[in-house]
Amino acid sequence: MMFAGILLGRLNDRVTILFADGPFGVSPAMAAPPEEKLPELSKPQLHREKTKLEKAVDQAAAMLLQGKLPASEDGVRFALWLYGEKGDVAYLDVATKMARELVKRDPIMGSAALFWVAQAGGATLAEAQQVKYGDAGDHRSSLRKLAMVAATRDSTLKELKDFYSGIQIKELQAVGSGHASGFALGLLPWLRVQCEAIQFLGEVSLQRSLKMYGEIILGDISSQAETIGAQRALVVWEAGLLSGNSHLRDEAQEMFLEDFLETTLEDPKTAASVGLAAGRMSRHHVQLAIIGDPKDPTITKLRQAAYFLFEPNKIILNLDPKTDSKRMAELMYPPDAAPAMFVCVETLCSPPIKDPAELEKQVAEIKKLAAEVQQ
Repeated sequence: MMFAGILLGRLNDRVTILFADGPFGVSPAMAAPPEEKLPELSKPQLHREKTKLEKAVDQAAAMLLQGKLPASEDGVRFALWLYGEKGDVAYLDVATKMARELVKRDPIMGSAALFWVAQAGGATLAEAQQVKYGDAGDHRSSLRKLAMVAATRDSTLKELKDFYSGIQIKELQAVGSGHASGFALGLLPWLRVQCEAIQFLGEVSLQRSLKMYGEIILGDISSQAETIGAQRALVVWEAGLLSGNSHLRDEAQEMFLEDFLETTLEDPKTAASVGLAAGRMSRHHVQLAIIGDPKDPTITKLRQAAYFLFEPNKIILNLDPKTDSKRMAELMYPPDAAPAMFVCVETLCSPPIKDPAELEKQVAEIKKLAAEVQQ
């Protein structure tokens, strides 16, 4: 592939590629935004860590295909992540089978899993909609609602907006207060709900508590640490990405590599969680940055398109030029592009996207280009 006017620069100790006249028509003003500064690691150390993570993914994937892993929430998520990465329908079949088994034990999470499979292209939407369950009012109900909206592409989003309106936002902010002085297991699933809701709704009031909850979970040293270690590390790692907090992200990955990667991979009950965490941490995430006033109808449509998209490594950032100017400046997103979305992988970005219908194409092109640059 030929490019005209490639400029190499260094931002935050990382190489940034700016296309003056490339295939996407990206000008230097649309420079790919750097992530928050990464820790100083040597190339051999980075290579060793990536190799360890990739070996863990391969080992857990083999156990999954051999039928050695029990049906679980993370089992479905890991199988779908592998399907998104490799395109092998065998993983979609495993995810479908696990979701159907999960429904028998837990109708709420089982139907959520069926919706996840449907979003990935599986034929489980009708099954998910027919599952009868009692609304428990806990994190499982929240995740099911999020999964249902993503799979059905409900354009009104009324049920989801109602769920997260008013007092329920305050409840999510306060849900961890009872766990702050002790075991954080009860807080862990709610942090995941917050990560989902922040990306889909751009709810700023939830974003403020990400760091606090992440620190509580990260600091928990309960006796059950090994059984939830990979789950905890992944959720805190993702919270760090969403909040721009490099401490949370780096500490979560270090904890995972040092304390849980090898000790829990052999256990079929935790292997799926380990494989999923290793997979996410070993890949460059696909950042979908939505720039503009959250009340703008164009922003709403772009956010919906981002959430509906099946992309196993996506992270959605909602940035309002009026309130997030500092972070936008750090990430080099131009406020005058609003309302728009940028698709970025590492230091490569798309031009500003105005039409939601263009999102899937731009994601595919940026991922392909990023893969070529890394070779």
